[in-house]
Amino acid sequence: MKNSFQNPHYFFLSLGFLVSLVITVVVFLGSVFQFADILFKDTLTQWSDPYSGALRGFLSTFLVFFPLTMALGWMREKVMRSNAALAHGALHKWMMYALFFVVCVVGFIDLAILINGFLSGDLTTRFIVKALSVLLLVKIVGLYSLHKLNWIFKDAHSFSKILSLTVSLIALGIIVFGMMNIGSPSRARRPCR
Repeated sequence: MKNSFQNPHYFFLSLGFLVSLVITVVVFLGSVFQFADILFKDTLTQWSDPYSGALRGFLSTFLVFFPLTMALGWMREKVMRSNAALAHGALHKWMMYALFFVVCVVGFIDLAILINGFLSGDLTTRFIVKALSVLLLVKIVGLYSLHKLNWIFKDAHSFSKILSLTVSLIALGIIVFGMMNIGSPSRARRPCR
């Protein structure tokens, strides 16, 4: 039996999944922060163009990396089902611990930035929405990591289906809300009247 570190297919599949998931997490949080800024406007700040703002960049990155993350996760699961030893190997555990660690670091950094903004006078509702989104995301990724380490949810198939459906619905909501706020490319090209 090969060590999981000696299986280059599984190693790069896992590494790609880890990197794409972390990018998706960061972009998701950036999108939610932009949505909170749009929904709960601060009257003291100047108007900004939604077509040239950060939301457009977050949304375009999300549209690329979310499906990539889902596809890599599906392929990784397929490889682990065909070779059960990989699911209990050192590489799998390292990747799950690394994922949990990196997402927690991202969450703590975001919370520190949010608290700094709140203390600088950011709106309370906006702060609460952003802080809850960070905590929810860290919890979802934490549950996923613990599930993959076989610490919780022994019924793996049903948990994976529920998690995939939940995350896909959240992603669809982000895409729809983002497109509603950014508008279509033809609308962006229209001259202001």
